[in-house]
Amino acid sequence: MADRQVPVCRLDEKISDVAERLRASEWSECVVTNPSGIVLGMLRKAMWEGVENGMLVEQTMEAGPATFRPHVRHDEMFAYMQKKKLKTALVTSPDGKLIGIVRRKELMKK
Repeated sequence: MADRQVPVCRLDEKISDVAERLRASEWSECVVTNPSGIVLGMLRKAMWEGVENGMLVEQTMEAGPATFRPHVRHDEMFAYMQKKKLKTALVTSPDGKLIGIVRRKELMKK
């Protein structure tokens, strides 16, 4: 269920650079990872729109986004996401490495 083709960015990237990449894609959010692919946060559209050019991802990201392990059942993910009003959530390995992103609307179809 997890879309593995999710954009990633790093803490030390400029918001303006990431925003440019996102505008050129179909995505409005970016997963913040370290060089090993461990999830550190999320950069959502509201966080990068209209931000000063010199600001870094680290200064505006959402730290500690909701994550699930691959073994979690779809109905459990959906219930949690609905309760927390999340449109998306990340799927990570036990050590926190990004696997992909799950969309609540996709879980509704299951």
